[in-house]
Amino acid sequence: MISRFAATPREREIQRFIDDPSRVRKDFAPEFSTTLRSGEKINLDALKGKVVVLDFWGTWCTACRASLPLLRSLAASVDPEKAVIISIDEDDPKEQWEQFLQSNWSQVYDGDRSMRTAFAVDGFPRYFVLSKDGIISAQFKGWNQDSDAVIKAAISRGLAQ
Repeated sequence: MISRFAATPREREIQRFIDDPSRVRKDFAPEFSTTLRSGEKINLDALKGKVVVLDFWGTWCTACRASLPLLRSLAASVDPEKAVIISIDEDDPKEQWEQFLQSNWSQVYDGDRSMRTAFAVDGFPRYFVLSKDGIISAQFKGWNQDSDAVIKAAISRGLAQ
């Protein structure tokens, strides 16, 4: 069965369940492999030991754009050795995404929707906070005046573990 998924993120996920069956009882993030705007390749292994905030967004989403000041502030305030913010663009033409970006944090263009599919994103903005060992410790959909405090608290909890 594993050979069917050879050299894919799914193969790594299956192998991890074989190596540690207790993973079934935990809400681990799905395996993924993607490329940042900078050209750097990332996956769960590369992020191990860091608290990760995955932000699924699009330039067409008003609430997503409203969250940008918080994300900019968070990215500037966290120690990149301990935490990382990764924004994943969905449903924009790549040229529009590139023109819109003026960020100081990691960005991914998910043109093939592989990240969206892996995390079963069904609304925007959508946030997943991953613990240092890749467990989904919190997830939020939408944006309101409390979102800022909720995301900051989830990051703080992750850093304290």
